[in-house]
Amino acid sequence: MAAAAAAASLEASPVVTGMGPGICSPFFDANGTLHFASSMSGDIFAADISAGRAEKVTNSGGGVTGAAVDASGSLYLADPAQNAVLCVAAGDVKVVCASYEDRPFRGPHSVAFDSKGGMFFTDSGPLGETGLHNPKGSVYAVAQGPDGSYLKPLISESLAHPAGVAVSPDDRCIYVCEMMSNRILRLCQKPKGVYHASVFYQFSGGMGPSSVAVAPTGDVIVGLFDFNGLQRSGKVLCLGVDGSIQAEVHVPGPEVTGVAVSPNGRELYITEASTGALLFAPLSS
Repeated sequence: MAAAAAAASLEASPVVTGMGPGICSPFFDANGTLHFASSMSGDIFAADISAGRAEKVTNSGGGVTGAAVDASGSLYLADPAQNAVLCVAAGDVKVVCASYEDRPFRGPHSVAFDSKGGMFFTDSGPLGETGLHNPKGSVYAVAQGPDGSYLKPLISESLAHPAGVAVSPDDRCIYVCEMMSNRILRLCQKPKGVYHASVFYQFSGGMGPSSVAVAPTGDVIVGLFDFNGLQRSGKVLCLGVDGSIQAEVHVPGPEVTGVAVSPNGRELYITEASTGALLFAPLSS
C-alpha cells in the first residue's frame, strides 16, 4: 500500500494591518472585491490588497460577526449585537429575521448562501452563552414554500457555540463549526430539503473552529481559534472531501476569526484578531 501524501505546509502573510481586534468574516462581493467586517464597530470594509489598506463602506449599527453576499449581490450580516440577521440594500439596513416562533435568537454568528440564494445561519449568542455547559446553539435555513419563504431549524438548540457556516459548490452539503466541541459538522441534503447531520472532522487542542469556507474543488477550509497567550501562532486547515488534511496554513496569531477563498480558488484570505490583520496564503490549484 502506498503511503499517504504529506500535507502541504503554507505560510500566511499580512496584507492589511492595524484593523483592530474586531476584524472578522472576510468575504467576496458579486464583483470579486474582498471585504471584511468588525465585530466591535459593525463596520464593513473593502480591502485594497495592492495598496495594503481598507476603506469603510457601510455599518450595521451593531457588531457584525458574519457577512455574506447572496446570488443577487445583496449583502447580509449576522449581527449578535442586534440579535438579528440583517440585509444592506441601497444604503439601508433592514432586519431579515430576529426570532423563531416568537422566541428571540440568542445572537446570529455567521451566514452563508447556496448557489440558488438559499440562506443558512448559525445562532450561538456571545462566547460562553452556549458552551459545553449549555449547548443550546442552532442552525437555521430560510426555505422556500408554496406561500413564500419561511424559517426552518436544521439543528435546534443542541450545539455548543455554532460559529462559521459554509455551503458546498454543489449545494448538497452544509458545513458548520461547532466551536466549543472542537469539530466540524456536515449536514448532507438527501432527498431535497432533508438534512442529515454528522461529525465531519474532530479536532484536538485549542478552543475550536471559528470559521469555514469551501473551495471550488470542494475542499473545506477551516480556521481554528484559540486565545492569544495560550498559543503564539494559529493555523488554518484544508480538508479534502473525505476529511483528510490536504494542507496546513500557519498564521502569525492564534485568534483566527474568518477565512475566505477567492472565486478562482487560488487565494486564501484570513482574518486574525490578536494582530488585527487580514492575511493571504496561496492555495494549490
